[in-house]
Amino acid sequence: MSSLRLRFTMLYSTLMGGILLVFGVAVFFIINYILINQVDNMLASVVQDVVKVTQVDSMGEINMLSLPRLSMNSNAYIQLWGRDGELKSTSPSLGLLKDSLDPTGRQAVTPEYRDVTIEGVHLRVLSAPLISGNRIIGVLQVAGNMGVIDTTRSRGGIMSRFHAASGHAVIADQDLSLAFMSTP
Repeated sequence: MSSLRLRFTMLYSTLMGGILLVFGVAVFFIINYILINQVDNMLASVVQDVVKVTQVDSMGEINMLSLPRLSMNSNAYIQLWGRDGELKSTSPSLGLLKDSLDPTGRQAVTPEYRDVTIEGVHLRVLSAPLISGNRIIGVLQVAGNMGVIDTTRSRGGIMSRFHAASGHAVIADQDLSLAFMSTP
């Protein structure tokens, strides 16, 4: 009888552990997708705002009148590259950084999102080509800091490891008590 009880307990523990694992992984991926999607939407919105104040002169050169007023929660870094590969404009928040936020993205022919790390800071960069007529006249790069998302991921990872460890301790404690009950 105790052998049957032990088998049912192990089966129940295994099924519950599997269900919790699948649910935890699903929640992690859904939250990860939502957070990255929010950053991507913010970057696309900033690109649209910058394009509105960007003009092209008669020579086909890009002129940005001024950077648009960004909301305080946008946390965006902006670089505008001309077709000659020269940095035309940059947001004050970048300071003295004259290197491209995403060197690969400067050759973009369609909008591209890419994760990069600059001086230890994880950024999500949207490189959007600026097109006049049917030719590319420059590339706009807008980056958002991924630090908050990285922190959220790591804290979630710590919590899941804590829950997994406590779950293993409970299962191990149940197994141990059942083992003592089954001994004559």
